[in-house]
Amino acid sequence: MARVPIDTDLPCVDCGYNLRGLTTSDKCPECGTPAIETIEAGAEARESDRVELAQRARALAVAEASGYGVDAVLFVSAVLGHTLRHMRRGGQEHVTARDVCAGFRDYARMYFNDGAEAVDLLSEWGLRGSDDVGKVIFAMIETGHAKSAEGDRIEDFAGVFTLDDLAGDTFWTPNALGGGDPPGYPARQ
Repeated sequence: MARVPIDTDLPCVDCGYNLRGLTTSDKCPECGTPAIETIEAGAEARESDRVELAQRARALAVAEASGYGVDAVLFVSAVLGHTLRHMRRGGQEHVTARDVCAGFRDYARMYFNDGAEAVDLLSEWGLRGSDDVGKVIFAMIETGHAKSAEGDRIEDFAGVFTLDDLAGDTFWTPNALGGGDPPGYPARQ
């Protein structure tokens, strides 16, 4: 289990001691109950807090495997989820590297205010292009947090886009990555 900090008030399920400041791998200093048992029991933690802790624990495992920070992993995970939802609406269950990269562009359009902000934050997170997205995706697969299909290769992410593409006006228009939006995506105006 990854050591994810508990950064919200969380009373121990057995004794009520506040576990804030500990990690998910620690034990309650008062009674010795593993913190993870309190999280799993939901001892007065809001559902969103438990979900966030679980997401951060998964992201930390992927971050350790990939060498990227948790913010990068969370962003790529959100991109993958966004892409899968759109592709499934179109009847497609499997996404390719190009689909994920188009989904990255689409999600970034919604997430960031403009290309400059996208470049600043993505660069800070170490996501400088499609190669980096591929490394995070394959770390997700390696750690069991995503699935691949036969024939999926990390090399399929090579050179699809760079942050320079994000900085230009073409990033904010359709077909910036060539090939247009994947099936199931609404047409861009």
